[in-house]
Amino acid sequence: YGADPILRYRIRSKLTSITNDDILIMWEGGVDSLQDDEVLKACQDRGIRTIGVSKRKLRRQLGDWLRMSQNREAPPTLLLLSRAVFYP
Repeated sequence: YGADPILRYRIRSKLTSITNDDILIMWEGGVDSLQDDEVLKACQDRGIRTIGVSKRKLRRQLGDWLRMSQNREAPPTLLLLSRAVFYP
């Protein structure tokens, strides 16, 4: 996988990508503006469980993520760790 600096760089890059994607989704109208396949991909990128989950629940979970990501007091690393707790 690589040395510590490489791993840190990759994690930072992924978090920046997710943060920018969150901003774009909100700017374009939120979860309701996304197609089902876009919601699925966004959930997978964020570590949200997608197998065996209804489309409605995926939209709700992505909406929850987006609301939390807009809160400047919640760092992106905390959001990712929160997903790890719920991921079987």
